[in-house]
Amino acid sequence: MQIREISVTIHEKRNHPYAYGNYDCEVRLTAALGEEDDGREDDCIDELADTARANVLAELDAWEDGVIQEHELQERINRIGNRISDLGWRYGNEDFEDRVLAILDEIELLPEEMRDKFIKELDLGVKESKSKEKDIPF
Repeated sequence: MQIREISVTIHEKRNHPYAYGNYDCEVRLTAALGEEDDGREDDCIDELADTARANVLAELDAWEDGVIQEHELQERINRIGNRISDLGWRYGNEDFEDRVLAILDEIELLPEEMRDKFIKELDLGVKESKSKEKDIPF
């Protein structure tokens, strides 16, 4: 009997790094064998399986990296928002300017298309902080 075609299927799951659930990935590859492959069927199967496995792992890694990047971005956004909100009662403190600069540093780590929104929020937060200082009678 001569084998003229081989197929391999590789399937793996990876758990979501932050939530309940997982991501499934499956790759099925088929190859036609030629006369030059006679007697090498096992090697051809291994090569095809290695190629499929590499594709599955690359897909899973790309998915996981995307999930982690999205999670880190959301944490950074939340941290910036909290820090801007925290400015309200800090104006006049000696560390106010350092806090504003730290927020600006954090904003610089955001994707470029998001920066303007947070710079405007920071500017508004600083202006509100300044106006609150005037309202404090002492």
